[in-house]
Amino acid sequence: MKYVTESRVEDALVSTATSRKTIGRITSVRFYGGVTVDAMMIGCADRLRTGTAAQRAAAARELAMTVRVPCGVIVALVHAAGDPDGQTRYWAAEALETAGPPSIADIGALVEVLLQAQPPIDGESAYWAARLLSRLGPTAAVATPALTHALLASPYLAVREQAAAALGRIGPEAQTAQEALETTVGSGSPRLVRLALAAMESIRGMAA
Repeated sequence: MKYVTESRVEDALVSTATSRKTIGRITSVRFYGGVTVDAMMIGCADRLRTGTAAQRAAAARELAMTVRVPCGVIVALVHAAGDPDGQTRYWAAEALETAGPPSIADIGALVEVLLQAQPPIDGESAYWAARLLSRLGPTAAVATPALTHALLASPYLAVREQAAAALGRIGPEAQTAQEALETTVGSGSPRLVRLALAAMESIRGMAA
């Protein structure tokens, strides 16, 4: 699985497929190779969902080469990060690295990814779902139950780490995750324990 390093995970703490309706909210009119970004993004998202392996990989690569991935295609990229095709997974992850936070409208789809992820490939999608929710901070409070589920139940350590990081970024609105974080502190890996402790401190400290 193509996960980030420990330092990047800790930096994150301290510092459903996408519908056409969601994609249609992209408003940029910058030109990209003679085609407006809107049209290019919509085309890429369509190919990510329904294209051949080669088309999906090309679409993900195209998105990775954009200056800033708009929120309207982020969920499509999250699903592509769990694609059976290795090239599609690689380029989807590259695109998500530079993407900004998702929109509030994307939270439900990201929660669904966390709750439905199944081994072996979907660990990639769950990882990115948790990481993107972390970028929203307190705005992602509604995702606390799903992140708590991922923290306790995911078979992937990197997913659990990102879930802990996201809960810490949410802060006091993630109070219901305290018991799960305490459980993690008692049984997790050293890195995960550090992230869980930091999340607990963030939740309690910010609430005080």
